[in-house]
Amino acid sequence: MIPTMSHAAALEAARSATVANGRAAAAELRRLKHIAVGPVPRMDSLVWIALLLLALVGCGGVGFGLWWANLPPPPVQMLEMRVGSEKLVFPESYKGPRPPDMAREVGVIRLRVMWPSMAAAGPLEKADVHITVGAAAPATDPAAQFATLARFVMPGAWSNPGGLVSRNFKKGSPFEGEELFMAPPAGELFFARCLSDGAATKIDEGCRMVLKHRGVDIAVRFPREALTDWRALSDGVRALVDGFRHDG
Repeated sequence: MIPTMSHAAALEAARSATVANGRAAAAELRRLKHIAVGPVPRMDSLVWIALLLLALVGCGGVGFGLWWANLPPPPVQMLEMRVGSEKLVFPESYKGPRPPDMAREVGVIRLRVMWPSMAAAGPLEKADVHITVGAAAPATDPAAQFATLARFVMPGAWSNPGGLVSRNFKKGSPFEGEELFMAPPAGELFFARCLSDGAATKIDEGCRMVLKHRGVDIAVRFPREALTDWRALSDGVRALVDGFRHDG
C-alpha cells in the first residue's frame, strides 16, 4: 500500500517549496543585477571624477596658452622707397593713406604716428601725428618761409608754455584764422602755424610745420597740445626718419 500524505502536510510542503523557490529567485535576481550594472557609485567618487576632469581641462588650457605665447611673432613687412637722394626702408605699419584727390604719388612717403611714443598708429587707431617726407625744395627753405609769414602777422606777441611766442595773423591775409608759434627770437629753431582755438574745423591736427633734414623736407601735422613739447616733437620726427634711412 502506498502511504498517503495528509492535507495539512501537503499544504506545508507546498509552502516550504514556494518560499525556497522565492529565495532562490531573489538571489539570482540580485546576482544578475550586480553583473549587469555593477555597484552604484558613491557620491564622493563622482566628485573626485569631476575634479579630475576639471584638472585635465585646466592643464590643457595652460599648455595651449604657453604654446601660443611662445609662437614667433609674424615677420614685419618692410617697404622700400626713394625720396630725392635718400633711400628709406620702413615698416608697412607706418604707411599712411594717399590723399583721395591724388591718383598717383611718386617720391613721397606718408607716415601715421602716435604721440608721444612715435610708434606706428594701428589700423583702427587715430594717428596723432601725420608726417610727409618729400624731396627737398627751395621753396620750403625755413628762413624764406618765416620771412613770408612775418609779413602778415599783427603787432604784439604772447608767451606760451614751452617757451614759444605766438602772434596772430592779420585779417584778410592768406593765413587769417591761424596763429604763428615760434621759438624766440625769430623762429630759427622752431616755428609752426596753428589754427586759432576758435576756428571751426574738423581737423584734429591743427598745427603744421616743415623741417629741413638731410636732403629731404619733412612736413608735419600735429595737435596743438604738442606745442609744449616742441623740442621733443621736432627731435622725434628727425630721429624717426633717420632710423628709416638706408645706404645704397
